[in-house]
Amino acid sequence: MDESIINNTNTERNPTSLTEQEYEEIIEDLQETIDELQETIDIRTKEVSSAKKDNEQLRKENSQLKRTPLFVASVIDILDSGEVYLRQQGGIIRNISPETTMLWGGLN
Repeated sequence: MDESIINNTNTERNPTSLTEQEYEEIIEDLQETIDELQETIDIRTKEVSSAKKDNEQLRKENSQLKRTPLFVASVIDILDSGEVYLRQQGGIIRNISPETTMLWGGLN
């Protein structure tokens, strides 16, 4: 709790001896504090919501980055053993195993 609220109340006096105006001042101070705290809650709620959206977007991007990359390639050679050699854009040559070609339904 905000100590200024406590300090604003006259603690030296007996609460039963406070005047109505003093009670009203205390209530006004407390209401201002409540309003300030509500504003802080609203701001923090928006920040949490934004952070959750950012987190979800980053999770999606991370998941996408973990996937096996797709690439465009040309078949260079198919060996009798079933191995396939591809030339990927950029000049990289890859060896594709027979198991992989079976997933593609073969390369005949």
